[in-house]
Amino acid sequence: MKEQFEHLLDVQDKEYVQEMGFYPLCAAMCDALNIPQFINEATGPRDPRAALDYGTVVKAFIINMLDQRTPLYHFSQAFANVDCEVLFGEGIYADLFSVKRLEDTLDAVAELDHRSLASSISLRNLSLYGLPINFAHIDTTNKSLFGNYEKEEDDDDDFNITYGKAKDKRDDLKLVTIGNSAQQDGLPLFGEALSGNSSDAVWFREAMEEMNQFCSGDLNTNPILVFDAAASNKETMDQACDQKMPSVIRLSRVFNAANDYVRKAWEEGGWEEVGTVADYENKKSAKYSTRSFDVTLGENVWRLIVVHSSQLQAKKVKSSQEKLEKAKEKLNKDARKLEKKEYETAEKAYEKAEKFLDNRSSMEKLIDCEIGVNIKTIERYSRPGRPTPDTEIITITTYQPQITVGDVNEKKYNSWLEDKSCFVIVSNVPKKRCSDQELLEEYKKQWKIEDHFKFVKAPQVLKPICLEKPKRIKALIFILWLAVMTASYLRYRLLQTLSYIEEKNERKKDNAEASVDPEIKSKTDNKQKSAHSTDKAAGLSNKNLNQEEDFSKKSPEEIYYDVVDNEVSAGIQLGGKLFKRPSLKTVARIINKARIKITWENGNIVRKFPRDTKGKILKLIVYMGFDPAIYIKPYNPGLDLWPYP
Repeated sequence: MKEQFEHLLDVQDKEYVQEMGFYPLCAAMCDALNIPQFINEATGPRDPRAALDYGTVVKAFIINMLDQRTPLYHFSQAFANVDCEVLFGEGIYADLFSVKRLEDTLDAVAELDHRSLASSISLRNLSLYGLPINFAHIDTTNKSLFGNYEKEEDDDDDFNITYGKAKDKRDDLKLVTIGNSAQQDGLPLFGEALSGNSSDAVWFREAMEEMNQFCSGDLNTNPILVFDAAASNKETMDQACDQKMPSVIRLSRVFNAANDYVRKAWEEGGWEEVGTVADYENKKSAKYSTRSFDVTLGENVWRLIVVHSSQLQAKKVKSSQEKLEKAKEKLNKDARKLEKKEYETAEKAYEKAEKFLDNRSSMEKLIDCEIGVNIKTIERYSRPGRPTPDTEIITITTYQPQITVGDVNEKKYNSWLEDKSCFVIVSNVPKKRCSDQELLEEYKKQWKIEDHFKFVKAPQVLKPICLEKPKRIKALIFILWLAVMTASYLRYRLLQTLSYIEEKNERKKDNAEASVDPEIKSKTDNKQKSAHSTDKAAGLSNKNLNQEEDFSKKSPEEIYYDVVDNEVSAGIQLGGKLFKRPSLKTVARIINKARIKITWENGNIVRKFPRDTKGKILKLIVYMGFDPAIYIKPYNPGLDLWPYP
């Protein structure tokens, strides 16, 4: 591997070494996505007095967010020990990223139409990669922030950091809500910061309207939108049908229809076995079964799919054991308190016992109980005070409720378990377009957008950045969204490369088997033709790159294939473990060791990789579609090796 990049390696050992780490990869991906250019075009002409344009500052924000996440007041320190000219261009150094310039950039970005700008960036890059929008996952989250965040008098923006329903249960803190959308590969479509008390359902309808603006098809052709339970309301469902936007929505159990059809599915049977829908099956993968109905919700007919999950059932079985023990203990305790009360009639005591059982929790109702009435008779003098010989003794009878707590009712428990191990999704997607299984498979990929939120809500992303103005928080969250986009495309490239290597190795294996058995050879030839056609459509066609020529003179695409076509391992080795679907965190642990040596020759700066640079670092850079030269000179399109279709 190192021999292929011999021209980038230093010949002599020098003293001046700079740690570059993950920074150049982030910078190159940001440039390849054209993010700085989009920002500069949106913010208008550059102030000639400013040393840095807004696009460059946003790029610096993104790089920092994907690595160190340094607070604003220490921002320039994040770039003090790296070669800023490689990252940002000639003449740019760390001290130019002053707090004043950062604040000016945030103020400028805050004035932009974030949803529209995000859509423009996304559509440009999806088109460049030849990727369709078959599904769009849409969701929101919120983040608690410390501080008052009072709006300025001249701030007429609707964005407001205020109190709301916090998902982290910190109701004492103000919130900011974040809306996001991603297509089926996890690549972001659009996103924006919202007021802390924003309604999820309202933003879902706005997001649907945004998608509708650039979709001119119908239920058979428009992208399928995937929502969580917050979208299960009449307004959203009616809008989906009126605008002909095919949707998949998890139906909240507050709808009577959800509970009724779950019970109906178990009573009637007719379940369809789906099996595992995970991309990579393992022992813990859930197995699913579905039962479909056509129901009227609001003014339209929807497909209602009851889904049974083996994993959900196992979780409920495990958690219910402890809950049932606690429920029985509480039931006994409450019953003893009730039994101490006395009533004038047996009917009244029995009525109180029935009411007690009716008010039990759902877990307590799974336990059999019997009602009884205890008759208590006492004798006492008819009047208060010291009795005289002629004081009459009377008999008083009272009635006490009696609750006998038994064992768990197996029939009730099994019915409860059936109910709790199911969830319900509804869809207006025509059955000819997608089967129940296909809709379930895509709904279960909602975790891809949750991964985006994990990054945004991670500790020290927003918490240490001391911003007083709400509009700057709004701008910062939009830049965070751009950072998520940058990270998503980096990982997409890496996973596509590893997938290509794996398929290539499988074809080699088929060839080896075909050389032994002529019948297998015929099947293999057909399989390879099909695979070649698929690769070509994805921009990953097989190429013969064994020409005897200077490696440095090859085209960017040839450099990429020269590396990946000679790889046998479809994964990343780290710490003796093979990662077949590595995260960017895993990648960063390897790339963070990347260094460059800087020397001066004839008054010019010369940058090279040290002689001891590990080959896997250079290989990993190529896996992500870039020439390792992005570490020694500013980015230009010629350093982008990705084989675009």
